[in-house]
Amino acid sequence: MTIVGLDQVRESQLDNGLTVLLKPVPGCATATCWIWYRVGSRCERPGITGASHWVEHMLFKGTERFRPGQIMDEVARRGGYCNGFTWTDYTVYFETLPAEHLELGLEIEADRMVNARFDAQDVDSERTVIISEREGAENEPEYLLSEAVIASAFQVHPYRFPVVGWKCDLRAMTRDELEGYYRQFYAPNNAVLVLVGDFDPTEALARAQARFSGIPRGPEIEPIRAIEPEQEGERRVTVRRPGGTAYLIAAFHTPAGEHEDTIPLLVLSAVLNGAPHIGMSGEYLGRSARLYRALVDTGLAASTGAHFPLTVDPHLLECFAVARTGAELAALESALFRELQRLASDPVSAEEFDKAIRQTQAQMAYASDGVTSQAYALGRYHLVSSYRYLDTLAEGLPRVTPEDVQRVAAHYLSENNRTAGWFIPTEPSDAGGVGEVSAHAHFFATGVPSIPSATTGAGPSEGAHLDFPIIRETLDNGAALLMSPNSRTPAIAVHGSVNAGAVADGDQPGLAQMTARLLRRGTESRTARQIAEEAESVGASIEFGAGREEAHFGAKCLPEDLPGVLELVADCLVSPVFPADQVELVRGQMLTEIDEREDSTRSRAHRELQERLFPSPHPYHAPTGGYRESVEQITRDGLVTFHRSHYDGVGAVVTVAGALDPLAVRAAVADTIGRLPHLDAATPEIPPVPDQPPAQRVDIPMPHKFQCDIALGDRSLVRDDPDYYALNAANLILGRLGLNGRLGRVVRETLGLAYYSLSHLDAWRWAGRWLAFAGVNADNIERAIDAIRAEMTRIAHEPVTDEELADARNHWI
Repeated sequence: MTIVGLDQVRESQLDNGLTVLLKPVPGCATATCWIWYRVGSRCERPGITGASHWVEHMLFKGTERFRPGQIMDEVARRGGYCNGFTWTDYTVYFETLPAEHLELGLEIEADRMVNARFDAQDVDSERTVIISEREGAENEPEYLLSEAVIASAFQVHPYRFPVVGWKCDLRAMTRDELEGYYRQFYAPNNAVLVLVGDFDPTEALARAQARFSGIPRGPEIEPIRAIEPEQEGERRVTVRRPGGTAYLIAAFHTPAGEHEDTIPLLVLSAVLNGAPHIGMSGEYLGRSARLYRALVDTGLAASTGAHFPLTVDPHLLECFAVARTGAELAALESALFRELQRLASDPVSAEEFDKAIRQTQAQMAYASDGVTSQAYALGRYHLVSSYRYLDTLAEGLPRVTPEDVQRVAAHYLSENNRTAGWFIPTEPSDAGGVGEVSAHAHFFATGVPSIPSATTGAGPSEGAHLDFPIIRETLDNGAALLMSPNSRTPAIAVHGSVNAGAVADGDQPGLAQMTARLLRRGTESRTARQIAEEAESVGASIEFGAGREEAHFGAKCLPEDLPGVLELVADCLVSPVFPADQVELVRGQMLTEIDEREDSTRSRAHRELQERLFPSPHPYHAPTGGYRESVEQITRDGLVTFHRSHYDGVGAVVTVAGALDPLAVRAAVADTIGRLPHLDAATPEIPPVPDQPPAQRVDIPMPHKFQCDIALGDRSLVRDDPDYYALNAANLILGRLGLNGRLGRVVRETLGLAYYSLSHLDAWRWAGRWLAFAGVNADNIERAIDAIRAEMTRIAHEPVTDEELADARNHWI
């Protein structure tokens, strides 16, 4: 199996060297326009590291045709979305739109290929934004460790440079250097245009020719000459900083994407961590894989993974793990290295091998789910080799043998080829001035508004309609079933909810979350390992979790596997047994996550906001993951009781979408999830929220962090309030539409204070909240606060424009 319809891709090349890939998807009603440039951090040198990424930011600053911010506004106005991103090998921009507006994407990309403005003031403003982005990443221990490991693994090749760039270069780079870099690499002969969607390919090619053919070829790009020498001994990196928990990375040099060992290495990666994503749509399939079993199931790690990217030049296979709180890094590392050595010394079993192949084939199918994911896959593989490599992969997988996997494991996963990295957390008092700035997390209660009068009655228009059918049924146990057949996708997605969220935790915050996470950890007929194996052996994923008001479950699979997957999900929902050893494993994971959240400026600010808005003992007060003391006290008996009392068919909702037969799905859901008992459990008694306290500010000193996070908010209305759509429109206008609405335009684009600044609306059943937040350098805290509060005040007291309201409606539709 490969990407659906790959044989229909039409490849052309314009006279100026632009490669055009066209893939028609008739009847899908949408289209996506992607342009890929062969420029990334591998093209940089000391002094201009981060230039590729900075240029990407500047291409959203406008041209003579499009004023700053207008590109995102125009796309959002038509109900689409757009973005850009930079990596080691490429820089990418895309717009996904209703099919009739594909021309807008072509116009945007042709224009900014040659007409981007590098206004000196914009360059200086974006310098602050990008440094903010880097400092936000530096707040995360995993980022600091990964950056150090990669810089040690690559001594010569420019893959050693971080994509965002070194901070010294970001501070010193000039406008002329950035524009010169843009003129060097942004040209049709260094680009690939990918169009996927509901269009006639001949007409689409003519449109592309009309937009791009007048752009002259650029200079020929000199090849990267640096070749990384063979590593001749293990390298070790240790990062010591204040942090919540310890981290481990082991990286091994691997060949370029076109090398003959790439496909066996992909299978090896799947054996270690489940098959990786092929497109933008993919599933995590690693709970039955070797790393999870050896590190997580044994209680050494809270989470683990492996990453093997396909790249133009030789890169790395990375294995990583988050140490469970209390676990020793040395023991974790020894267990990891034993597992890797076992791959090199013993052939993979037939069952593991077949599972890795089936998972990769399933990820191929998931990559076909939507025009955006398909365009990503086509472009990504074409930049490394050719889009036809997807066929090469599909054809090559069945020819790989267990002996091939053992051979590449022995060759590449050797000690001499390894760079190992440890992040060792210290106490904040041990930081010794390592951090560059003193960072704080902030909370504000601001008296956020009344609803803007201009949006009253806003909502999806009466004429709004869906281009796909929704079939509604009610099961005998009271659960609602919604089905949406879609023959254009080769997969089926399931999502469901039951009224078993954190509002029912009582005096044990985290109880609903732990209950949900333990559903897949053993039933009356299956062990945790059997559940993971049964799902992932066919490339299916199943997930369980809990939010504030509901517990949720989900699955994704190929159509032929749906009956078995639904049976597995139902078994977990109806018959969990909460094994004592699994309770302790999940408890350990949750405690580690709490430690990580305590070390996160964003999590600390948002938690403080929530606790101030909903004082204890209100059910909305505590985080859904609980507190350390509450999670430590949850018992197995308490979990069993919670499940029996709250996992009820009444009020449950199940949605199934994809390549489905409604009659067959209705019968399968009734036979499986329909087994949830008809409890008609009492609705939780939610006390009224206490009167709102006066506006207040709380500062949380975290001096070891590089960037601050700010959260401002107030209570808002409930979901069934008649003014919900009005406030939702106000929220879209304030901090969501385009480049995060008014907040993004002012705080990021105009003032250059933050990498992100946006708003969020939660309208729950019994209460709600409306908040704005941003990540900023400590020196910019007060200016950012003033700017955000000014925009919140403006939207509360001044009518929004007709154009803004129309944009919000178009976004809904």
